[in-house]
Amino acid sequence: MLLGRAEGRAVGRRVVDRRDGEFAVLPRAPGDERKQPLDGVDGELARLLNMSTRFGAFFDGILDRFVDIMAIVGASVYLAQVIPLSSELLVVMLLALSGTIMVSYLHIRSQHDLGTHPMFVGRVANLASRDMRLFILFLGSVLGYVLHALVAIAALT
Repeated sequence: MLLGRAEGRAVGRRVVDRRDGEFAVLPRAPGDERKQPLDGVDGELARLLNMSTRFGAFFDGILDRFVDIMAIVGASVYLAQVIPLSSELLVVMLLALSGTIMVSYLHIRSQHDLGTHPMFVGRVANLASRDMRLFILFLGSVLGYVLHALVAIAALT
């Protein structure tokens, strides 16, 4: 068997059986979630040590989006193998993916165009933060509610 990551840091592992060519995505280990706080610490540490750069902040944001996308794609691939793919499931997957990307886009545009954090633009609480989305996906994958997690992410974003 060949083991490899189905995505960045989030939902699954891809298991490929070379004998018959079939593969399945399995929920990831709960211990992987302990790495997530390190993502927020690197920027804080760089600022504290006066080592932050504009390129570092830019690159960190790009890598964050890549991990977000791969987490949703990993969950979607897992669901497509576990339950029959329907148009409703495809819509949930696309809404979760596009919503995840749009939260980040809204954040950047509101800071650039309005000069304020998006939390202060409307009256909706900041429930769709990146940490919250990844935690919902983590919890859903551990408890076996990946579809529910994607629906929650799609609704929050």
